[in-house]
Amino acid sequence: MSFSPDGKMIASAGVTKVKLWSIDGTLLTTYDRFGSNDVNFSPDGKSIASGGKEISVWDFDLQQFSGN
Repeated sequence: MSFSPDGKMIASAGVTKVKLWSIDGTLLTTYDRFGSNDVNFSPDGKSIASGGKEISVWDFDLQQFSGN
């Protein structure tokens, strides 16, 4: 699990999914993937990466989830 740099979102990882949550617990989106349970935000908060047997990276616009 990883908190976004601004503290407004959480990324969680399982073996087959990475989920992006708002800090209030609302599920924002789900990404398919394979690997371990590691996930982290980039320092600028514009992408998340998940590692394991493969490395997966997702880029996104945080404003699409924040309503700004």
